[in-house]
Amino acid sequence: MTNYNIEIRDNFQTMKNIVLTITLLFDDIKYFKTSPENERKIASEYRFLWRIYSSLYINLILDFYKIFDDSESYSLKKLLNKIKNNIKRIKWASQPDILTIDSEINNIDKLLNSEIFKKVKTARNKYYAHLDPKRPPKIEIKLDELKSLLEFAQGIINQIYGWLEEKHQSFGFSDTDIGHYMIKDLYKYNLIRHEIYRNIEHDSETSINKIIDILRG
Repeated sequence: MTNYNIEIRDNFQTMKNIVLTITLLFDDIKYFKTSPENERKIASEYRFLWRIYSSLYINLILDFYKIFDDSESYSLKKLLNKIKNNIKRIKWASQPDILTIDSEINNIDKLLNSEIFKKVKTARNKYYAHLDPKRPPKIEIKLDELKSLLEFAQGIINQIYGWLEEKHQSFGFSDTDIGHYMIKDLYKYNLIRHEIYRNIEHDSETSINKIIDILRG
């Protein structure tokens, strides 16, 4: 006999973890696109970093599709339907009403028919999960469009989390978790390297104070 308390909580934890991952992926892509020009220049100089950017973007598209599309084994809509169909079998911290659940399902249906999700679906199906010879030449998904998908998913996660545990999931991360300071450190390393090479060419000593200023910058 199915224990719906365990199954739905397990499914929710899976969805929550994916949305946390999507949040980090989005933050990384946003950093690559909107960081100060000197840091973006560093990223363009090191092709390895652009391969990382490409991988981040592909994973973001795949994960957005994963949590929203009905064809996936897990999706937010499937989770909400399972909650609705078993509402009396689940131990709630704050029991939802059917109208609220239906409203969330309806919002997902609207999203699935939106232009934004159609672009995500095309990118996933024609480029990243499969390579369709009839794929369109270019699919442009703007940062604001990705942000709207992310905030929508985060909202549903916290809605369900409130029902199950009366808790709220923070989607903020520490600098250590995000790790973007690595690019800043690489930029400073390049400045120091250029300063040392310049002084070598001019047969002069590198000022330790100059290096300290760079590191503090």
